[in-house]
Amino acid sequence: MAQPEDRTIPSDLAPEGATAALYDDADNLDLDAGAAPHDGDLDHRPGTKTRQARKAEISNRPV
Repeated sequence: MAQPEDRTIPSDLAPEGATAALYDDADNLDLDAGAAPHDGDLDHRPGTKTRQARKAEISNRPV
């Protein structure tokens, strides 16, 4: 039975740790104890339904 270490590594595969670095750079989650979530203001934009209103609309649909 073939072992994982017996397999050849594709040439287009990122070197070890490069993928993790891409994700680390891409996630800009600067959340700490005092920071508000990035989407925390979605319920307070004018002209949009609140999360509670969307939930109520879904639960009141006819079956």
